[in-house]
Amino acid sequence: MNVFANHLSVVELSALSSAIGSNWDNYGGSSLSDDGRFAFEDCYLKTSNGTYTISSSLIQCPLPTGEEEITQLSIRIGTTDSRKASKLGLQFFQHKGECIESISIVQATVHMFENGVQTFSLTFDHGIIFHLTNGVVSISRDSWFLEDIRVDMFSSFDHLTIDDRAIDWDSDLTTEYRVSHNVVDLKDLLR
Repeated sequence: MNVFANHLSVVELSALSSAIGSNWDNYGGSSLSDDGRFAFEDCYLKTSNGTYTISSSLIQCPLPTGEEEITQLSIRIGTTDSRKASKLGLQFFQHKGECIESISIVQATVHMFENGVQTFSLTFDHGIIFHLTNGVVSISRDSWFLEDIRVDMFSSFDHLTIDDRAIDWDSDLTTEYRVSHNVVDLKDLLR
């Protein structure tokens, strides 16, 4: 069976871990929709410890059916977009002042079966969950094949729903795709 995986780097995870224990300020981005739920390519979040940009981009991925562009997430410290987002009114202050108690990474896996036998799996980091004092903010890919990012807010982790975009994969008579996901605490990934 062939396996392909793409995860956030240790450098990216370490940078993101510095937000744990800080206070959430806002999120934004010049490409965010007016309701703040969708962005094309990237958005940023500002905390009392700094600003982080979460981006998505397409990379070439070897699938059994040929090369395909798949969306990967990346994280960097800082942003150049906050001033423009502010001018456009695309900053959102829900949960302002709440402590980021922990961060989780959503890992999504596509399992490919041919004639009932698993022949391939593809695992990507799909999203980032910020566990706040009074709620949860999820920033994730909105597609396996597009650079869109979605931002969702929930009252608690128990109410969180993860759309792992199984709809993006079309099975046929001989090939079946199954999508699963796993939520992993960021600190466990850095051990």
